[in-house]
Amino acid sequence: MDMNDHDALLARWKALTGDDSPNPWTFDHLAGFFQNFRPLGAGLAHAFEGVAGADEILPRLLEVFRATAEGWSGVDGTYDAYFLVRRPPPLAPPHAIELLRRHLENVKAMAVALGRHDLTAILDPAPPVTVAAGEPPRPPGHDAETMIYEVVGDYMGSLSPRESPMLRMGEAFWTIACDPNLGYHILWPLYRDSGSIEEPFAPYFELWKHGAAYRFTDDGDVRLHTPG
Repeated sequence: MDMNDHDALLARWKALTGDDSPNPWTFDHLAGFFQNFRPLGAGLAHAFEGVAGADEILPRLLEVFRATAEGWSGVDGTYDAYFLVRRPPPLAPPHAIELLRRHLENVKAMAVALGRHDLTAILDPAPPVTVAAGEPPRPPGHDAETMIYEVVGDYMGSLSPRESPMLRMGEAFWTIACDPNLGYHILWPLYRDSGSIEEPFAPYFELWKHGAAYRFTDDGDVRLHTPG
């Protein structure tokens, strides 16, 4: 897709959001783009018609919309600025623990691929997991969580994705929920051919859809927080 095609695509997206200002859009204008299609993503199929990779990425995007549709707006006219799972479906603790263990196994594989022995030493053997009801501490602050953030970003940066305008939509994907793993899961079809891990973010996405989040504790365990 050449620059003229990008300009036409940006003009299409600008029109779909109702922006009638005279200045053309650039990819830097895409912060909050997906919020224009809430609650269920109506219009996204047209937005991405003809865009490389959209046939696989759009279903993942629409799953995010479905997971956050209930409770996204209030009777007083307010609405969530980000995509938040307000009414998560129940998640049995054994299944939640299994999803988290699969996610951490994928993270360990990324660390091995990058030679990050500091993180593999924390994840091998797998740390004990306990389940706790309620919100996790915010923000994440344990050294292991910082390492995971770095390794995941470095691993994705080491891959060679298929070309698509969606790769330039960083602001749009970031402002879904300010969660890089969520964006990586949605865009994974573009990276699949150069990655050695099958669906590395699928377990994380399942936890996210159920409103679950994890934190490392000072004693080396992992606490999985689920809605009470």
